[in-house]
Amino acid sequence: MPILGLHLSDDARLLALIQTELIGTPELNKAMSLLGDLAAFQISHPTALQVTGISKRVPTIVMTRVAQIWGYEFTSSPTTAPPGWTGYSTTWVLITAVSWTGQRIGETKTVILQGNIPNSTTVLADTGLEFPVRNGQSYYFRAFIPYTSAATTTGSRWVVDGPTGQLSAYTTSTLTATTQTINYASAFNIPASANASSLLTSAAIVEGAFGATADGTIKIRFASEVPGSAITARAGSILKYERVL
Repeated sequence: MPILGLHLSDDARLLALIQTELIGTPELNKAMSLLGDLAAFQISHPTALQVTGISKRVPTIVMTRVAQIWGYEFTSSPTTAPPGWTGYSTTWVLITAVSWTGQRIGETKTVILQGNIPNSTTVLADTGLEFPVRNGQSYYFRAFIPYTSAATTTGSRWVVDGPTGQLSAYTTSTLTATTQTINYASAFNIPASANASSLLTSAAIVEGAFGATADGTIKIRFASEVPGSAITARAGSILKYERVL
């Protein structure tokens, strides 16, 4: 059965990594013990942010692998190996608290806009399509946004905003029935200005990758080209995001 829930492929990957590094050592049994404890934690607290007061001595590599693949975060301090555990050179930590970020490597989540979001100004506003990121983790995301324009002579601007990190993204938005605006961005809030036209019913795509160096929120934001002439992100707009590292 799965070690940490129902995700067999992730369980297999985690086991393979740990067994490759710990096979034939007493630490392998210790790793399996930790995985069993985390399974009980996840079943008992599927949406819990943190559990404290635990005391678990494990090899550092086990803690690191579990954190990388499953999204757990640990509060720990350096410690010594248990008496009699020899023959494997590694560092050990004492875990005193565990939390779960709620997203594993390879897991995809979805955000759907429940209502229309208009913006009649040239100032960037939130669409409501956004997702949390954690320091040290990397993500892929793609948003498809149907939108309307108050006039075909009113353009739009679509950007990504967020915390510090490495962004690689592009946005597309409608100009005419046969043309579009494409902008590539390695920094937030690019493009700096709107395009010059739209169809009355148009679509925008925002797609990219982001490696976070701080906790925060990645947001899809937008603005109108013309003050008083609304661009409206329509209900049903969708954002999918996946943790990749």
